[in-house]
Amino acid sequence: MTARRKLACLAALLLVALSSRSAAAQAPLGGTWERLGPEGGEVISLAAGRDGTLYLGTPDGHVFASTDGARHWELRGRVGAPSEGRLDGVVQRLLVDSHAPQRLFAAIWFQDPAAGGGVYRSEDAGRSWSLAGLRGEAARALEQSLSQPEILVAGSRSGVFRSSDAGQTWERISPVGDAELRNLDSLAIDPRDPQVLYAGTYHLPWKTTDGGKTWAPVAAGMIDDSDIMSLRVDVTNPARLYASACSGIYRSENAGLQWTKLQGVPYAARRTQSIVQDPADPRVLYAGTTEGLWVTRDAGESWARATPRDWAINGVAVLPYDSAYPARVVVGTETQGVQASDETGVHFAAANAGFSHRVVAAFATNAAQPGRWLARFVLPGAALLETRDAGQTWQPLADSAAPTASQFFSVQFFATPEGWFAAPVEGGLLRYDDTAQAWRPLRFLPGVPAPPRSRKAAPPKRGARPVPREEKIVVRGLQVENSRLFAVATQGLWSGDIAAAVLRPLPSGASLQDALDFAFDPATPAQSAWWLLTGASLRHSSDAGKSWQTEALPADPGVFRWMRFLPASVPAGEQAHPSGLLLGTTYGVFWRPIGALEWRRLGAGLPATEMLPPFALESASWLLAGKAAGLYLSRDAGATWTRLDGPQETGLFVGAAADGQSGVIAGSRSEGLLRWKPEK
Repeated sequence: MTARRKLACLAALLLVALSSRSAAAQAPLGGTWERLGPEGGEVISLAAGRDGTLYLGTPDGHVFASTDGARHWELRGRVGAPSEGRLDGVVQRLLVDSHAPQRLFAAIWFQDPAAGGGVYRSEDAGRSWSLAGLRGEAARALEQSLSQPEILVAGSRSGVFRSSDAGQTWERISPVGDAELRNLDSLAIDPRDPQVLYAGTYHLPWKTTDGGKTWAPVAAGMIDDSDIMSLRVDVTNPARLYASACSGIYRSENAGLQWTKLQGVPYAARRTQSIVQDPADPRVLYAGTTEGLWVTRDAGESWARATPRDWAINGVAVLPYDSAYPARVVVGTETQGVQASDETGVHFAAANAGFSHRVVAAFATNAAQPGRWLARFVLPGAALLETRDAGQTWQPLADSAAPTASQFFSVQFFATPEGWFAAPVEGGLLRYDDTAQAWRPLRFLPGVPAPPRSRKAAPPKRGARPVPREEKIVVRGLQVENSRLFAVATQGLWSGDIAAAVLRPLPSGASLQDALDFAFDPATPAQSAWWLLTGASLRHSSDAGKSWQTEALPADPGVFRWMRFLPASVPAGEQAHPSGLLLGTTYGVFWRPIGALEWRRLGAGLPATEMLPPFALESASWLLAGKAAGLYLSRDAGATWTRLDGPQETGLFVGAAADGQSGVIAGSRSEGLLRWKPEK
């Protein structure tokens, strides 16, 4: 599967956008962010400037740079209209202006298909970006003329465009609405004549010799319906072309009139995302495929794999022969981050120092043990990792009997005084046994007899008890009271002794189905004050669940998502804050003191959009994250809010907590683990 199609399939998971214009307009609280790792991440594109500077593009608009041959990386900026609330720009192609090394161009397409994309420009080596043109066009290809560098050509879903003034203005040079010359994946410009262009589409290549006035297909010799993912014109012989397609790698010796399929790269590695020619030796070409990097040193007559097979390579860059690091080859992968070779591709080693852009699928922290964190990283071969020293070292949290990495991909984790719990989306509940270093399942028993046996079955022995039937329960929330565990599930509220590892439904005269969240007041005698949120109501019990009463809800709240009980607190220098309930809905977060009837929507910096359940509620310090984006901190029990994340860090946060030093630790689906430190 190509990176493009893989990203499209994951668009619903990876799509991030600012919650609202009002939230985006607020300046982040004074402080600094640092990336805690782990190093590496998904690389979409690579580019090398004539001065040897390397640039790296990611699936959410970030651009990293290295000035020492990929030995160290720094985050430069974010491209793809973050100021307009778009943070899902895929940096499909990066291009360094051959005559102005501080000027960069980027072909961007948004993961939301309706948003399109465009071509963006940076005049300061990737630190800041602005739209250069083609707004709304999902740009996937971008090239610059070697003979006339002011000429740029871009390819999008709808066709081919050209700029004759270094990206200031653009014109379409392919027929409007053409059924074939669309869905561009690749472009190439004749190094001697910019009027000669080649365009690779989802369906075979095309050529123009008059700057786009007329086009003709050039597919003779290719397998029909080939997706042309990369095109390369030989810099020493413009009649020689290379093309990578889903059907293999091809070469033409007559400017595309006839193609010959090259042998040596196996069929399984046929999806070649990039072909790059060595500037020092045009006979050497590097082909980045879905099954590693392949190298030819005789213009394609023979090929050899230079990396492990499981490397899916999206980008290849070769440093200029007159740079400080000649013969250095750098590849960008989907899961291994950046890898580099100093022997023209003979041996590779990781080159991710400073590049940290991992996906954190889940993150939890233990308030009773600061520095103990649990994270599910999207890493090759990794499932679940734990640190007990604030991220300095990590250890796998699994054993031979534990669920597989794929089972842990979609799971909710809970940090409790009794340790880690995990609730897979398909149902069930697990507890991690620190002593045995193993995950132990908890049983859900409804306490009813099993279904009747058939008439032919042997009758049970006299005095035998019916065996309870175990159910598959989908857990949505978890609370611990001393040694007792409460599990909120779609099938109601369950409880049991943790040591017994058996949960049973709580008897009640009221229907507790479709339960969303549960809370109790630990200050009441025997913790007898309970609240339960369902999909349609809020219930209160003053007798530990024996009876329930329906409570008032906010007017027009939207869809209920979660609920939290907050004990009374006394913020420093402020009046005492009463205990109360927080209610999260699709229309914002509401607050109501215990004993009051009126709900108040929290504002003063917090947008009226869906928020994830609170990551941290410590005395007067509350931490919330937007469903789409944004991390918000209140130090006065919700009276006012400040947005912490700036454009570089904004993404979908999956967990956060105080770091014990007035800062915040956060796990992001695009940025890995981050730490925010306030200004002193």
